[in-house]
Amino acid sequence: MRIHVLGFPGEVGGASTELWHTLLMWRATGADVTVTPTWSTKGPWRNRVESIGCRVVEANSKSFAPVPGVPIVTFCNSQLFAVIKRLDQSLYPCVWVPCMNYLTDREIRRYDQGHLPAAVVCQSDFQLATIGPDLRSHGMRRDQLYRIRGAFDVSAYPFRPKEPSREFIVGRISRADSKKFRPDLWQVLDRVRQQSDRPLRVRILGWHKRLAKSIGEPPAWAECHEPGSLNAYDFMRSLDVLYQSGECTENWPRVGLEAMANGTPLVVDNQGGWPEILDGGRLGYLVGSADEAVDALTGLADRSTPCNLDRLQTIHRARQAMESRLSSNHELWQQWVSLFREVSSHAKQPAEAVA
Repeated sequence: MRIHVLGFPGEVGGASTELWHTLLMWRATGADVTVTPTWSTKGPWRNRVESIGCRVVEANSKSFAPVPGVPIVTFCNSQLFAVIKRLDQSLYPCVWVPCMNYLTDREIRRYDQGHLPAAVVCQSDFQLATIGPDLRSHGMRRDQLYRIRGAFDVSAYPFRPKEPSREFIVGRISRADSKKFRPDLWQVLDRVRQQSDRPLRVRILGWHKRLAKSIGEPPAWAECHEPGSLNAYDFMRSLDVLYQSGECTENWPRVGLEAMANGTPLVVDNQGGWPEILDGGRLGYLVGSADEAVDALTGLADRSTPCNLDRLQTIHRARQAMESRLSSNHELWQQWVSLFREVSSHAKQPAEAVA
């Protein structure tokens, strides 16, 4: 199986980390993978990608020259739309893996021009149901739309639930986008602070001073760090709970999978892809309002036996799910194989794409 990836993995961002875990999965199966960064590599990532047996071929938007018949896969990287207009899909089948629950202006412009990918991969049923009708309105067929969960290497995340301590530490991780934060975040957490039987401290990774315009200046009990300024794994392990709530609707958030693998309980919005990840609430706490969020967070702060037992049962179920249905690489690989064979079967030189 030959695959060409347009884009490169990285430390920060759901698509970047998902791509890395996907490369690990593909290479473990023996797939022949070429990776072209857009349009340069940063830090140690080239060595990491080459160390697992991927071939790195540098190019720019004008010199990018893939092999006919070999699927080109792009994870939420808009540079695909810089080259797709000159790639005949009958020769160079492109597979688009978006992270968003909407079509971007750049996507729509290319689709309106008739430049459609050979396939689109959604990670959640919610995302597929949300953008599927829009994609079909632009000419995509139903059989070109796939739902394949994001690959996840659970072995990279030791299960180490944090023991309750004197402080109750609530955290969140995201990019510094105001839509990722609920406007009343400080008010919700202040209510938890007043009701909790433990002193509350808030830690945020993914903060920028411009966010203060939409949600207000951080209070004294909140510790805010810019994106990428701390190791995400170490940051996660410092938390008693990860509270992810915002104005945008999430698709298949990687940070949630990482929390479940680590043993960090989740309190998240009961919408988007979260109910799928958390199995309707068995693997974390789904909340539909500020009141429900306060109740869930104060319940997790309570160190009494019933509350602590519920917390432990929830995070152990979450870890078990990560080790089984949410990181079944064999099943995911078979789904990718079916997709690659389908798009390559329509290419003019399919024999070069599929062994």
